[in-house]
Amino acid sequence: MSRETEKVFRKLDAYLAQHEPADEEELNALVQQFMNAHNEAIRLGQAEADPEDAYDYLDRAEDAKTKKDKLRYIAQALALEPGNLDALLMQASINAKDLDQYYDLLQPILMEGTRQMQAAGYFKESKGDFWLVHETRPYMRVREENFSVLIELGRMKKAIQEGEELLKLCTNDNLGIRYRLMHLYAYTEDIKGASRLHKKYDNYDDTQMLLPRCVLYYKLEDLETARNFLSRLVNYNKDAKKFFAAAAKDRLDEYYEEMSPLGYRAASMGELLYCVGENDFLYDTVPYFFAWANNELKPKKRKV
Repeated sequence: MSRETEKVFRKLDAYLAQHEPADEEELNALVQQFMNAHNEAIRLGQAEADPEDAYDYLDRAEDAKTKKDKLRYIAQALALEPGNLDALLMQASINAKDLDQYYDLLQPILMEGTRQMQAAGYFKESKGDFWLVHETRPYMRVREENFSVLIELGRMKKAIQEGEELLKLCTNDNLGIRYRLMHLYAYTEDIKGASRLHKKYDNYDDTQMLLPRCVLYYKLEDLETARNFLSRLVNYNKDAKKFFAAAAKDRLDEYYEEMSPLGYRAASMGELLYCVGENDFLYDTVPYFFAWANNELKPKKRKV
């Protein structure tokens, strides 16, 4: 769900609180009434002339052309809502001079977010369902950013701890943390962690689970198990053979150029390219893996 959609839900909540529906039938009628008015305003192009809340200022900050204007709008957002985590996160990303400083700026934001979640009782009432409650989403965004920065800084064990905590907060994993976590387990050659994570999500066949597990066993020289995961990957993703053939010849750039900026389809070349590009910290450590996988997938000649 985009931040714009979250904004609509916040306005809907305020609308319902103002009208105080007496029963479910009245609640549904009010929701329909609100959405009809909202959709009509969009149809007529009735944009809000002036910012109404902190997120209106953050939208303006995102569209601003200069750093000065961005920070000015963020300051206005924080004046309305001093503890707004999305505003604090955006401010930190703009002010940070390098990745180390960005990480340092993230830590007090994390502490503030944790304080907010504790005060609102979300850790007790909604643990496991974070992200399903839209009030927890800014906090999850900050923690996901911290997770990614830890990986970029090469602090892999700490990143694993953060990834595991994120999955405890949101077991449904709406942010796709499990995929990067699986790559971290492969990087650290943690069989137990990888097996436990895959089992948590029913051992299902998925490009971004199978490929790093194949790499994990390749690294450990358990080639029989690596072949098993390679076979599962090829059966699941129709483009896997083509991908490994191109990777073995260092020709993936040709496919990267064809990738859509809007995302990728599941079980496709696009997903394989995204998987490798997003987790280069792992794949850069096994430069011969792709040639091995490609060779394994070639038809074997029969002995005469």
